[in-house]
Amino acid sequence: MSGIRGPVKFTAKKIDNDAGFQAHGEIKIWTNVKNEVINIVHVHVDDTSDEATFDFQVVLKADFDLRDLDFGVDVFGRVVRYKVVVFNCKIAGVYYNTGSSVDKL
Repeated sequence: MSGIRGPVKFTAKKIDNDAGFQAHGEIKIWTNVKNEVINIVHVHVDDTSDEATFDFQVVLKADFDLRDLDFGVDVFGRVVRYKVVVFNCKIAGVYYNTGSSVDKL
């Protein structure tokens, strides 16, 4: 029987109790672009929390700063967990708010 050789490597990250994105899960976004407008048709995400809160932000420059992403709360007062960033009618990135950090998915 072979055992583990060498040190075990891991990364610890503190997240809020209600943060539920599944590590190594996937997020798929179906879109439609018409008349220079991007329409988000459907978003599928692996998340175990009772509610997955999304927000969408259009940026005007490709080199935007993560500090410009304001997660805040949604209209119901829930913490926004997912931020979909759109640039030039394309999804530039999807970011996840763990409560202590912001990760690009």
